[in-house]
Amino acid sequence: HAGEKADADGLCNSLDPNTCQILFHPDEQRFETSKIGVIFYGGAFVDPRAYSPLAVDLAKDYGLPVTIPIFNRDLASYQICESGRVRLASLAFPHVEKWIFAGHSMGGTAAVKDVASLLERNETEKIGG
Repeated sequence: HAGEKADADGLCNSLDPNTCQILFHPDEQRFETSKIGVIFYGGAFVDPRAYSPLAVDLAKDYGLPVTIPIFNRDLASYQICESGRVRLASLAFPHVEKWIFAGHSMGGTAAVKDVASLLERNETEKIGG
């Protein structure tokens, strides 16, 4: 389900897991609760809903919880060094221990920046790939 967009700077300071991201839940009756989840950062100026088919497949076919961050103007900027998306994703899926960071085009760059920020702070426990 869709949440609100982030602030103009791209950061999401909300503690409400229903804001600033679109969530895709696996079928709990088909899959055991996954300890691995996916954060997928969309490409520049691409509506985040465009990645819904991929996220549905990951959740439905592989049992992975997926979140697609929503950024202001649909722009996951490479300048965002810590978008707060791991924290927000973890609030939505508290059972996930490790996150796979993925992205399309500039979203891939933003994903790498978020991972680098976690590494700089020595907060590697959430990084799964």
